[in-house]
Amino acid sequence: MTDNQTPPEQQEPLIPPVYLLGIGLGGLFLALLVGISQPELGALGFGALGIGLLSLVAWALLAPQQAVAVLTGRTARFGGVSFFVTILLIAALIVVYIFVRNQEVRLDLTESDAFSLTEESRAAVAPFASDPNVPRIRVLAFFSASQADVRERVDLLLSDYQEATGGKVDYQLIDIDRQPGIASLYGVTAAGQAVVVKDNPALAGQPIVQDPAAAATDSAFSIQTYQPDETGFTADVDNAETITSITQQNITNAILRVAADGDFKAYVVNVQNGVADRLSVVRQVMQDGFGWTVEDLSLITLTAPETEIQLNDPNLDGEVMIIPGGSAALTPEELAVVQDYLNAGGDLVLYAGDSFNDSLTSLAVDPVLNEYLFTTFGIRINNDVVLDDRQAAQSALSPVALEGNLSHPITAEFLQPVFIFDLARSLTISDTPPPNVTVTPLVSSSENAWTTTEFTAIVNNEYEAPADIVRGPQVLAAVAENTVTGARLVVFSSVSPVIDDYLQYQNVNNLQLSVNAVVWMTGFDSFARQITVDQPVRPQDQPMFITQQQLRDVNLLTVFVLPFGVLAIGVYVWWANRERRRS
Repeated sequence: MTDNQTPPEQQEPLIPPVYLLGIGLGGLFLALLVGISQPELGALGFGALGIGLLSLVAWALLAPQQAVAVLTGRTARFGGVSFFVTILLIAALIVVYIFVRNQEVRLDLTESDAFSLTEESRAAVAPFASDPNVPRIRVLAFFSASQADVRERVDLLLSDYQEATGGKVDYQLIDIDRQPGIASLYGVTAAGQAVVVKDNPALAGQPIVQDPAAAATDSAFSIQTYQPDETGFTADVDNAETITSITQQNITNAILRVAADGDFKAYVVNVQNGVADRLSVVRQVMQDGFGWTVEDLSLITLTAPETEIQLNDPNLDGEVMIIPGGSAALTPEELAVVQDYLNAGGDLVLYAGDSFNDSLTSLAVDPVLNEYLFTTFGIRINNDVVLDDRQAAQSALSPVALEGNLSHPITAEFLQPVFIFDLARSLTISDTPPPNVTVTPLVSSSENAWTTTEFTAIVNNEYEAPADIVRGPQVLAAVAENTVTGARLVVFSSVSPVIDDYLQYQNVNNLQLSVNAVVWMTGFDSFARQITVDQPVRPQDQPMFITQQQLRDVNLLTVFVLPFGVLAIGVYVWWANRERRRS
């Protein structure tokens, strides 16, 4: 009987070896592609690499002749020297790269200094190294896993800050997805943002305001008190500067603002039936947002010989006195303190309280006080109430102002504001201001408003607007400045712009109005501008705008035409040389 069975060595394998070779090369190529395009190799990259290597091993086992031919065949014999020389060249380049990298030689070839400090930034932060009064400063930059290229660029830039300041400024690069608690602690909401914070050893051991969500997601911040890290750095979280766009100018200016140690004070005067206990939001902005010192005091204590408070202190960068409401007139001694303070160039914010009380009067409408304000600053607070039945919040007693004086720094930013002045008085502006004094209305009611002095009728709910009322805009806030003494006075006709009750509404601008007032009065805005460095505007920094069609054309040229064109030229040269050898 004839045995027709094929010998085992001649049987075709279930999977042709050439398929395994293709899978192996494809897997290695995919792993290389993932390694180039992604910050981490990840599951896909490692999977492709494993499949590729296993496929190549299987190919070598199933087709040993092909594997040997690759190593000993004609291609290997004639191309072995070229392959060896190529490997040797690559190894030499790797050695040179490692040597140069270890020398820490840096050369920024970008025209916009994307990886190094400009001359302006370097000149601004270089003195930190030798100034013992400048605290340690840390830059926390937050990135996601997909921002490896931006992270590398920022890493180089921040390392230049660290070197230029002699280590006084250091930095940390944080993965926002792996450490969301740190981002939440500083109020960072998205990757690509940064925070600049200074070292404040005095905070060590003090309680920290804890975010429950942050503590739940990041155990590293489930602490109850400020604690220094392993380097002794105690982050002053409350006074940190947030950078929404990481640019060199933003980083430099944030570092300068954090390093600046301006001394500003706000004195909140406690008066009878005042609202000093309802200013928590404004207090928090001044204390935590600006780093000011906020002190409560009574005017009578300033007349005591043992008082330690010095008004118009020349050692301060700025100070302001705030009188929030009040139902009783100031005593002669208290009024003398206010007058002396203003005459010496002090700054005062006066929030007028209403007259809906037993005496139907308030501190703000005291005749003696008003006579002084009118003759010295050209502003008088009238003993009336403003009503507006067409543009109001809850009732006609809560007029709403929708415009501000765009020519004054306090209200210049409000293009479409909403200000609520509840139980407001009208203000009278002098037609002929005192010498060296400029008086400016800041906020006025609508043209539908009017005033009345019938407080009792309003309290008893018996008031009816007469048919012949004279309607017209009423001044609700005004500012006066003495250009010789430097004294500044801001008068609000109601306590609404400063008390917490009206600061909880998102679409109402009362809070920012009050904040802008104290910022302008103390010169805090000028102080902040003094520590701002503007980078030079260079032609290469100007953005170029192209249409979507132009963008598609650029992509077509760079992604397809150029690489595949070079490939086609290479194939043509190879084919031409092959035909030439044949002939």
